[in-house]
Amino acid sequence: MFAIAAAGNLSVVITLFRSKRHRRSRISLMICHLAVADLMVAFFMIPVEIGWRIAIEWNAGNVACKVFTFIRAFCLYLSSNVLVCVSLDRCFAVVYPLRLSDARKRGKVMLAGAWMLAILSSVPQSIIFHVATPPGFPEFHQCVSFGYFNTANMEAIYNFFCVLALYFVPLLIICVAYTMIVCEITNRSHRSRERDDGSDTTASGALRLRCNALTQIERARQRTFKLTVTIVLVFIWCWTPYVVMTL
Repeated sequence: MFAIAAAGNLSVVITLFRSKRHRRSRISLMICHLAVADLMVAFFMIPVEIGWRIAIEWNAGNVACKVFTFIRAFCLYLSSNVLVCVSLDRCFAVVYPLRLSDARKRGKVMLAGAWMLAILSSVPQSIIFHVATPPGFPEFHQCVSFGYFNTANMEAIYNFFCVLALYFVPLLIICVAYTMIVCEITNRSHRSRERDDGSDTTASGALRLRCNALTQIERARQRTFKLTVTIVLVFIWCWTPYVVMTL
């Protein structure tokens, strides 16, 4: 996982920075932020998790415990939030194509919101987790959340909040956004067909142009539908095991 994540996301970041056209692109900016979030997972979260599994206990102290649990949650929240930003940006671009003047500003605002929301959602992790020793084993230290919540219901509510913020809410927004995109492209395809059916033009050139435009719309609809299915299925495939265990 480390090798694939590091190689894949580094190549994305390097490609985006080398290309001036990509640097000016709004969607490329969001992809870059997504790659950065995944690189944080690759270069920080995965190595620490491996070291933690090898050592079994937590030997880095209480401050490191809180910092690591914060960053671990932050990376995952940020990745989900940026995926939501990408889907919303594509939705605005297709449904409101004439509002290009506000698009880049809106994209930066959404990305800033994604980072802030990830920070706010991760702060509780650094408060809840702490280094503790089990009764009878004073030499053994572990970074745990045990003993923070007064009741099991409070812990269940917090876990459910994490699942909502990481999985259900992003998945719902992504599904709604891409469904709106598919519906909009489908409506444009229907409107183009209706114009062609009601047209009495005899100019073959104009008719060919209309046919080409209709073909492009249909191809766009098919590509968008495939993209939607792929994003949703991969999101569900990757997150469902963690969500099921948490619930």
